[in-house]
Amino acid sequence: MLCLCIPFKREPRKGRAVSEQLSLKGSPRRNCSARNTVRPFEYRSSDDAQSGSRPSLPSAMPIPSCPYCQHALEKMPTRKTACKQCGKQIYVRTKQRIFPTPLLRENEATVVDALNNELSGFGITEEDFIRHMQSYRRAVLPGDVLWSLFQKKIGELLQRGEFQTLPYLSYCLALFLNREGRSHNHVLKDFHRYKLMQFKEEGRENVKIRMCCEQLCSACKELEGNILSIDEALRTTPLPHEGCTHTIHNEKYGFCRCDYIPEPLFRS
Repeated sequence: MLCLCIPFKREPRKGRAVSEQLSLKGSPRRNCSARNTVRPFEYRSSDDAQSGSRPSLPSAMPIPSCPYCQHALEKMPTRKTACKQCGKQIYVRTKQRIFPTPLLRENEATVVDALNNELSGFGITEEDFIRHMQSYRRAVLPGDVLWSLFQKKIGELLQRGEFQTLPYLSYCLALFLNREGRSHNHVLKDFHRYKLMQFKEEGRENVKIRMCCEQLCSACKELEGNILSIDEALRTTPLPHEGCTHTIHNEKYGFCRCDYIPEPLFRS
C-alpha cells in the first residue's frame, strides 16, 4: 500500500501573532513577570493608626519600593540600605511572615527581631503575633501589638508564680522599648522588683547594688556598693537610677544597667 504524506501549512497561535505584530510596530514586549506586579504595600504611620485606616494587603509580591515614601527601587535590596528619595533606612527581613513585603521600616524590623530573638524562648511566635493583631478591630501599630503580647505573657507567668522567668522577660521588654525610642524605666523597675521577690522567696534578706562595668555614668557610681534590705529596696526602688545617662539604642533615654546581688553572695 502506498502512503502519501501531504504537507500542510501550520497556522501560528493567535497570542504569538499578536506579540509579533506589536514588536513590528515598535512596541516593546513586556516581561511575563510584569503581569504579576501589584501596587506597593500601604504602610501604617502613627496618623494612620489614630485615624483607623487599614492597609491594603497585596495578593502577590509587591513592587520593590521604599516603605516610607513609596519611591520605586531599581532592584530588591538584600541588606539595609538608604532610600535615594527620602534618605531613610530600609530594613530587609526576608524570612518574616508578618508583613507582606521584606522591605520594612525601622519599627517593623524591631518587632520582627524581637520575635525571632528575645521572645522565641518564651514560645511567642509570628503566628501568635498575627492572630493577636487580627483580633483588633482597628488599625494598630506593630509595636503596640508586641507590647500587648509581652503583657499577656507576663500575666501568665505571674499567675503561675514563675518569678525566675519574669525578670528576664521584663528586661527583654525594656530593651524592646529602648530600641523603639520609648520610655522604659517603669519596665526596668518591674525587672528589679521581680528579681527582689525571687531573692525573698529564696530566703534572702539583704541585697547589694552592683554596677555592671566600670565605664558608667557618675549618677550610678553613687549607688555602687550600697547594701540595703530587700523590703527597703522594694519600698524605695533605687534601681533603675532615674538620672542614668548610659545609652544603648537611642540617645533620648538612659538605660541603667545596675543590678542587685544577694548579700552575702553565698550563704553559709
